[in-house]
Amino acid sequence: MESSDLKDVIETGADVAKTFSNKEQGTRRMELDMLTDTPLSKNIRPIIALWSMLLLTAYLICLGFDIKFNDQIGETVFWLVVIVMGFYFPGRTAEKWIKKR
Repeated sequence: MESSDLKDVIETGADVAKTFSNKEQGTRRMELDMLTDTPLSKNIRPIIALWSMLLLTAYLICLGFDIKFNDQIGETVFWLVVIVMGFYFPGRTAEKWIKKR
């Protein structure tokens, strides 16, 4: 194996380790949030999910009344909802699945 091939393998391994470390930190952070006694730390994800849905609803109502917005605003609202819902629901499912094990 040449030194350049070995270097590529090491860099790829480091990238994979960093990805797993980030996922573990996110899961660990969620678990620590649920252990605290403050209501905000336990309810921040549902609050953000509701807020993003209300924002999307308000945007769609404005479009229904022919209120024109910049295309970037609509795209930003769409991606915000996708990211929040994409994190919230799979995260909750994973938490419940881990608790059952």
